[in-house]
Amino acid sequence: MVGQASYTRLALDAIAETLWPTRCALCDRPGEVLCDSCARTLDFIDYWQACPLCGAPWGRIQCDHCAAERILTQTQTGTEDPFARHSFGVTSPFEAREPEPERRDTRLCIGALRYTNRTATLVKTFKDKGEQRLAAHLAALVCRSAPPSWRSWAQCVTFVTATKAARRRRGFDHMELVARELAAQWGIPCMRLLAEPHAKDQRTLGRRERKSNIEGRFRIAAPPPVSRAIVIDDVLTTGATMDDACSALEAAGCACKSLVVARV
Repeated sequence: MVGQASYTRLALDAIAETLWPTRCALCDRPGEVLCDSCARTLDFIDYWQACPLCGAPWGRIQCDHCAAERILTQTQTGTEDPFARHSFGVTSPFEAREPEPERRDTRLCIGALRYTNRTATLVKTFKDKGEQRLAAHLAALVCRSAPPSWRSWAQCVTFVTATKAARRRRGFDHMELVARELAAQWGIPCMRLLAEPHAKDQRTLGRRERKSNIEGRFRIAAPPPVSRAIVIDDVLTTGATMDDACSALEAAGCACKSLVVARV
């Protein structure tokens, strides 16, 4: 029965491919959901230009997204910001931006791509047009951007859960698919640690509205069986969603680092 089911699936896939050929989400070339040519020319974030704390594409020297938060932290703690120093003699580019041992190592964020028109098309084709095969490609992009030390640090991969309305509209939780692909590539578990939030769609809201809309809306699905998790999401704009998701996990005793497909 298993063999027959497999043959039936292959036959149906062949028929579907004949009637509706697979095309690249960006250039519409037939063959792959993301062709090699487009994959090589994506708008990758330059690791050395990005903010080492929030992942903003051009925040390495002075980040206009999280500079105020960093200054406040230094003022309150009286400690030097390790990200403000130049590092020499490191053995890998990631070591220059790892936090000092005494500094809380949560809330660090890295984005794979800049949020341009091409990136927006890729993300929207995946989550709004139902091209679920892009999940593996997006996971590979996120995996490529993560420091090697994050992989050994993490005990699981989790994800920012979609609202019930979004999941019902799409028929799937898009970031759960990416999280499962990333966890498989890293060889660690994928866990659903966050319950579905009760909030409006963030895309229609401004910066202040986003923060008030999502603040306090995340809660854990169950007590986390791990103490360190990588949290992933598709697009980070103001950071309100990711901050609240991480706050819920941290309150439950689970430290977080975050990865996003695209960073505004």
